[in-house]
Amino acid sequence: MNQLHMPANLFSLGAIDFGVIVDGAIVVTEALLRLRERLPHDRLQTELVVGTASQVARPIFFATSSCV
Repeated sequence: MNQLHMPANLFSLGAIDFGVIVDGAIVVTEALLRLRERLPHDRLQTELVVGTASQVARPIFFATSSCV
């Protein structure tokens, strides 16, 4: 934040942290909605949901870790 000339107070740090958490949750939700669109009448099994979340977990991790 110093390099970007942004104040490093608790408010700005909290906003960054909140944004990172929400962005990850949105990506997982969109992946699950895409799965639901592909299988509209099937009941989602736990293994399928976990597998879908696992597919986006690594990209989310690297995208959010580069922000901080």
